[in-house]
This record gives sequence, C-alpha cells and structure tokens, in this order.
Amino acid sequence: MISEYLCHLNPPLSEGQLTRLRANYVCRQTLYAYSTKLGLDKYIKLGVGAELTRREMDSVKSDVFEALVGAIYLDQGLEVVKEFLNKTVIPHIENQAVFFYDYKSELKELYDQDDRTVAYKLIRDERPSHNKTFTMAVEINGERYGIGTGGSKKRG
Repeated sequence: MISEYLCHLNPPLSEGQLTRLRANYVCRQTLYAYSTKLGLDKYIKLGVGAELTRREMDSVKSDVFEALVGAIYLDQGLEVVKEFLNKTVIPHIENQAVFFYDYKSELKELYDQDDRTVAYKLIRDERPSHNKTFTMAVEINGERYGIGTGGSKKRG
C-alpha cells in the first residue's frame, strides 16, 4: 500500500527513487518509530527469563507494528488498513520525515552508473558475541574509501 501511494506521487519518481523512498518508510527503524509513537511497546509481554538486547527489542517493537497492520487486514479488510496507514504512515511521507537513510544503496546507485564496483569488507569484529563491534571498509574498484565501526555490519 505504501508502494501504491508512492507510485501516485506528483511529480513521478524514477524506479530507483521510489525504491529508496519506500525503503525509508517500511524499514525496521521506521516501523519501530511508528510502533513507539502509537505506544504499542506497552503491550509487549516477554516470557520469564527472556533477555533481549536493545537491538533485538527494537526489532520486536517494529514487528509489533507489522503484526498490527496484518491483524487489522485480517479482521477488517484492506480499506480499514488503508485508513490506518493514512493516519500513521502517510503523514510522515507527506512531511518528508526521514527515519532512516540508506547510504549504501545510494552509493551503489551512483557507482553503478559508471560501471564501478562497490564492496564492503569486514576488517574485524570485537567483543563477546552478545555485544560485538564491527569495523567495515568500503572499497570502490578495489580502492579503500572509508572505514567505520558500529554495533552491526550495517552500522560499521
């Protein structure tokens, strides 16, 4: 439904622009933001002894939003889902709110135009498995252009 909405924007966007824009409004980070804004996290009940990292808990919160949309669809149908999304997601698109920016896809799109190759290399991972830090490098045509460190390979 978000894709349908984006396809009808005026002026029309290219396929690549639509893909990036859609990814911004349906990715895990954005679904987490919708879930939190609606207060859905108050209804998450974990079993005794369940210990989730912050990243895992954020993922659960984003899953809750998706599950709510699915439940609305199954219980009340597509038109009610569209009404719900018009109240929760579409305003963010109209206001051009950005929750997540996909730098990797934009970089790939830029270099694909010039027939260059972009590669991401793991340089090292550190710490215990439940709290790792990853150091990644970006290489364009085999030449290293940058290095970053983060709590996941994507954030590195």
